[in-house]
Amino acid sequence: MSEDPTVKVVKGVTEGVLSWTAESLKKVVNDLRKGNIKIVTDKETYDNLNNQKKLHELQVFKKYVDTPELNQLYQAGLALRAWETNYQKLNKLKTQIKDAYGAQGLHIAEFFQNGVFTKYLDILILREKTEKDIKNELNLFFEYFDKNATFVQETTTNTKSVSAIVTRINSNLPKTYIIFGSGRAAKKSTDIAKLVYKEIKDAYVFEEHSTTLKKVYFLNKEN
Repeated sequence: MSEDPTVKVVKGVTEGVLSWTAESLKKVVNDLRKGNIKIVTDKETYDNLNNQKKLHELQVFKKYVDTPELNQLYQAGLALRAWETNYQKLNKLKTQIKDAYGAQGLHIAEFFQNGVFTKYLDILILREKTEKDIKNELNLFFEYFDKNATFVQETTTNTKSVSAIVTRINSNLPKTYIIFGSGRAAKKSTDIAKLVYKEIKDAYVFEEHSTTLKKVYFLNKEN
């Protein structure tokens, strides 16, 4: 019989952290079994993820999304955001997210990390008629996330990426397609978004929400 995954994770948590009390470890086990936190390898990671529950941003998210896995990814995304200047922790958590949730799961966590969700929610609130419509649209968006969004990285090739995005949009006709990037990939995401828009501007409206270090572009389908 294979080892209980919860026990396996808790073993990872306790490794090198002998100062944890039995009560602390019991809480970790309970949280993991409830599906609240899936990615834990040390006490600092656990505390970081657990603290996200206090944020108003997370409460807004929970109002519209009740899927346990997306809830976990949202918390993981907020943890990534908190560790943006700690590259060792950042890269370690990205690896853990990818191992636990796959490539699309990591992309969704990065979407949350970059603060794109609240901006996308604003668009949905203006566009959709009811709270039920908003929830349904969000569920579809995340279910087919990699067909609806592109997180541009330093290694992304402009020409290939633009071609792939345009093909994806023309094939799936999403109500909103999102292109985003941060750090060293921010400028590249700008270049790609503008090139994509040139190809689809007859059917989509271009909307930008950016800071110096983070670029977010929404391509919203015209009614």
